Amino acid sequence: MPDSSLASIIEAEFGEAARFLDLLKEEEGALISGDIEKLSEILQKKSPLLLEISNLSRQRSQLMPQNEIGKWLESHPESGETWKKLLAVSGEIRKINETNGKMIDIRLRTTQQALGLLQSLANTSTGFYGPDGRTSISTSSRHSIESA
Repeated sequence: MPDSSLASIIEAEFGEAARFLDLLKEEEGALISGDIEKLSEILQKKSPLLLEISNLSRQRSQLMPQNEIGKWLESHPESGETWKKLLAVSGEIRKINETNGKMIDIRLRTTQQALGLLQSLANTSTGFYGPDGRTSISTSSRHSIESA
């Protein structure tokens, strides 16, 4: 097994994972602020980055099965620190991804509720707005509201 190749892959995998973590943090900020344009931009960056991380992980697994990495790291301590950082970043990625997923779910439910309310109002015979966008409250109703 080419030791330098595995060390390079671990280093590259850590670098890409760190970039992905930064992207997830950006996504978190965009979700909090409701910046749809930023979310779209982040989504376009996430897919190729995830693909690259997946490819590096597959290459690493081909060179070294997961159950043998401990032995390899004992004989290659220079890669041990990078491996520890990769594991730490992976844990952070999981946490932030879970948080972002919850925020997306909350926003989706809120949007669905608002849409349901609007559809309900549009379907009632006493809806507030007509097809032309004007209020559809009758003049007598409006007059009694204004005199109140």
